[in-house]
Amino acid sequence: MARSIKDYSQKYFVWILFGLILLLSVLAILWPNSSQSTHDSFRPGDAGFSYKTPQGEVWVYGDSWHNNKFIRNAITLNGQYIGSFKSPAAGTWIWPGPIYRRPDGRLGMYGSQTTQAKPGMWGTKRLGSVQIAFKTNNIAGANIKLSGKNNAWTSASLNTGNKTFVYGVDGSNKAQVASINQGGNAVFQRIMGGWISGRFSVIQDRQRKWWMVGFLPWLSRRLVAYPLAGPAGRVTGPYRLLKTMPDPGAGLFVYDGLIHPELGGMLTWAMNGKNVGSKYGLYRIQDFWINNQAR
Repeated sequence: MARSIKDYSQKYFVWILFGLILLLSVLAILWPNSSQSTHDSFRPGDAGFSYKTPQGEVWVYGDSWHNNKFIRNAITLNGQYIGSFKSPAAGTWIWPGPIYRRPDGRLGMYGSQTTQAKPGMWGTKRLGSVQIAFKTNNIAGANIKLSGKNNAWTSASLNTGNKTFVYGVDGSNKAQVASINQGGNAVFQRIMGGWISGRFSVIQDRQRKWWMVGFLPWLSRRLVAYPLAGPAGRVTGPYRLLKTMPDPGAGLFVYDGLIHPELGGMLTWAMNGKNVGSKYGLYRIQDFWINNQAR
C-alpha cells in the first residue's frame, strides 16, 4: 500500500526535530556565554589564596585553566572566575601572591613578574615584583606597576584589625615580614627566621599563640608550625610537625600548603609534576587547623 503524504510528513518532522535538538545541544557547549564555557570549565591550580570581602569569598590562583585555556593567574568571586592580571611587559606573566586590604579600600597584592628563560617546568625565571591594586568588579582596570626585584612579599598576608602585614622569604628561606603603610606599600620590618617554603600562613591557635605554618623547603611533604613571638615577631623555637602528606607518586610533588583561618582553618595544597594529568590542581582538608593545632 502506498504511503500517504501525511506519513512522509510525520517522518520528516521527527528527523527535523531531532536535528534541531542536536544543533541546540552543540551551540550550548560552544556558545561563549554558556555556563559550560565559563564557571563549569574553570579549573584552579597552584597556590590558592583566599580573602573574605563584603561581596563574598575572593580566591586568587596561579597556573589554571579557563575554557580549556591555560592561564598564569586567576581570580574568582564566590566560585565564579572573574578575570586574570596581565603583566606590564610582553613575554612575561604574573604569578600572584596573597590578597590584602589597602587603606584606600581597594584590594592589594604583590606578585612575581616571571618569564620562560629555558624550556621545561623548571626553566622559569623571576624578573622582579609587581604591585597590584584592584576591585573585584573591574579586574581589567587593575593598577599594576613594577616594584623592584627585592619586594617579594608573596608568601602570606594578615590583618590583625589595626595593622596589615605581608610576608616573604629571603634567599636562605628565612621568613621576613613587612607592614602596609597608608599608601598601600610594604615597609620591611624584620627577618623572622625559621626555614620555610615560599608559601606559608601566619595564624593564631585557640590559646591566641602565633604560629607560622607551611611546608619545609625544597618540595618537602612535611607540613610544620613554627612558634612566633607575635604576628610580626621572630621564630621562638623549633618547628612542630603537623602532617606528612602521602607520597603523590613517581615524579609528582606537593607544595604551597596554606591555612585559611577565615574559612574555618581549611588547609589547601597543590600537586604538580611529570605527567601529572588529572592529579594537577588544588586539594583541601576542611577544619584542618581546628583539629591539628600545634601543641
